[in-house]
Amino acid sequence: MIDELRYLGESESILVSRNMGGTQDSSVTVKAGSPIYLITSERKLPQDELNRLKANLERLIDDPDCSKFIEKLNSNLPDSNTVQIQGRELVSKKFDGGLIENFDRTRKQYGFWIGSTVNEAYSAVTNLRGITFNETKYNRGGLHPWPGGFHLTLVELSGQQSNTLTLIHELLHMHYLPPVGQKGVLSVDHNAMAIAAQKSLVDSGIVKSPIQITGSSAYYFQDALVLACGKVRL
Repeated sequence: MIDELRYLGESESILVSRNMGGTQDSSVTVKAGSPIYLITSERKLPQDELNRLKANLERLIDDPDCSKFIEKLNSNLPDSNTVQIQGRELVSKKFDGGLIENFDRTRKQYGFWIGSTVNEAYSAVTNLRGITFNETKYNRGGLHPWPGGFHLTLVELSGQQSNTLTLIHELLHMHYLPPVGQKGVLSVDHNAMAIAAQKSLVDSGIVKSPIQITGSSAYYFQDALVLACGKVRL
């Protein structure tokens, strides 16, 4: 369990973070003793919740519209993903299985966790340990899409719908296998996911013409999931 990661330097410093799958580094200025990242009370997601998530995922995949969109999305995501880590260029290949196989792989090789995150805007995070759900959001429903997406009206989802769509989002981050000998997750970034979603909405017949990507790529991608799969009641 990670309670807190804290900067212990004696003076203000700039920390640089490499966005896994992204094209640019991000930096933050921190003061001595300030928290950098926090996950409190992180624990494994209970088995009954894992079973429920998998059953819900199977129900979504059984829906013709959602299934076709996911199939197109999988084909439209890049075949490989390149990241720079400590001056080395690493290439990860796209997982060749479906979402259920990816769910089982993630459960076996990494893990599903639940806890509280510093940024309450996150419904979940993908990290080197697997997928961690935000406990506050996991235990309630939500209004989707989030600000910055393309829907003109908010779509109210049940807690089960929201959690399962969040699961799909995070599984696609986990969809890229690391090179042999390289531990951890080499995640595809939100820009690539949004571009793939834009094409997949048209390819699957959900919309007739592409919807422009504006604002947050992560929100655009989540809106596309809601549009294609949000009508399935869970």
